[in-house]
Amino acid sequence: TQLRLPVREAITGRTRQDLLRILSLCLRARIVTAVETSADGVVSHGYAFAHALIRETLYNALPEPERVALHAQVGSALEAIFGVDVEAHLTELAHHFHRAASGGNVERAVRYCAQAAEQATASLAYEQAVVHYRAALESLASALPIDEKRRFALKIALGSSLFRAGEDGNPMFLGAAEIARRLGDAELLAHVVLAMRGWPRIGYRGRTVNRELGPLLAEALAALPAGRPALRARLLATSALNHPPETSGTVAAMVSQEALDVARGSGDEVAMLGRAFNRMTSQIESQRLGLVDASRLIDERRRFTEAVLTGVSAGVIGLDATGAVNLPNRSASDLLGVDLAAKTGM
Repeated sequence: TQLRLPVREAITGRTRQDLLRILSLCLRARIVTAVETSADGVVSHGYAFAHALIRETLYNALPEPERVALHAQVGSALEAIFGVDVEAHLTELAHHFHRAASGGNVERAVRYCAQAAEQATASLAYEQAVVHYRAALESLASALPIDEKRRFALKIALGSSLFRAGEDGNPMFLGAAEIARRLGDAELLAHVVLAMRGWPRIGYRGRTVNRELGPLLAEALAALPAGRPALRARLLATSALNHPPETSGTVAAMVSQEALDVARGSGDEVAMLGRAFNRMTSQIESQRLGLVDASRLIDERRRFTEAVLTGVSAGVIGLDATGAVNLPNRSASDLLGVDLAAKTGM
């Protein structure tokens, strides 16, 4: 952790000369070391503790109330230093304001932790996003009353990040669902399902093997009021796409058609296009299976014909519609002295 002189001035009230004199003594004692950092081609000079153990020992020696106050002061000083460039330092700001949350800086702690998590997600650093979302939730719980809708949103985001990081996000999704129930908000419950539907994924058309999805989906459909057709269409499409294996294709097609009808009635073009795409992929899958069955039947008939012709002593040559050889028997090759099997298709 770099020791920035402007921050030290702000939190200690000492002059720059006093701080430089103290740092000079610390350098001689090898408590700190001079460091250089570079950002956008600009080299900055500063100081850092010579060893992490020194920093930890000094930090742990501080009483907790003093630590909390110092983190708040450092966070505020960094905000002033970074100005409009805070996005490049979200992780550092999130760290300090999270540690200061118990002292009353809840709003800034949650905001910076959530922004740092979003930034990590955009960089595909999902494990780091998980850390920041957990810190945001912990900060939010530092003061009453707790904004339950904000906690709901953070749990949804954390659940998705956990699954992206290869961990189980279901506890967070189920926790968000419990908040929706407690608030009596059916729309929030529906949004849990929509956030949950793709995790964990399997390759086939985006289906999920999440066992928690089915019961929650049924509950959300039953609770959703009639006045939200667009949301209902999305839930029905999720049901059609993620129906249990034992459900017949006919039932799934009926649910998919209902989703499409509801989307049309709601004027939700995005939902309607999504449902139409799901129906199209279902039709393509049916056609693919039909072609596989037809190909299998053709192969079986060919093998049967070849088995019959093998036992025929007369020479037999089968031709396709273009006149090319496609099914000669061995006797025909022997009589002509030509390997007709090698000329199949010619």
